[in-house]
Amino acid sequence: MCILVKKLADMVGKQDKAPQLSIFDTPLKRFINLEHESCILSARIDWDSIENEFSTYFSEIGRPSVPIRRMVGLLLLKHIYNLSDEAIVARWIENPYWQYFSGEKVFQKAL
Repeated sequence: MCILVKKLADMVGKQDKAPQLSIFDTPLKRFINLEHESCILSARIDWDSIENEFSTYFSEIGRPSVPIRRMVGLLLLKHIYNLSDEAIVARWIENPYWQYFSGEKVFQKAL
């Protein structure tokens, strides 16, 4: 029981660093330009320290949380491009660079 609770606590708000891909999924790194400004900015941000700082605000009880990197990434993109909540979500689903910036490993087709 204690091991399960520790394992869940380690996963709160975090995304799997090496998810197993479906045979139909192409990693984003394979078809985007890693020299794009979003990719460069993403590499310069210390995502691990951000996850460590924000993980204290998450509960282990209830529904699984959205990954911290996705939430912080969307918030940063929203302010960089001066978009509304609705507009950032609509554009995120269309933009592989924004998905990569917010920690996705493969292109997401749905919210």
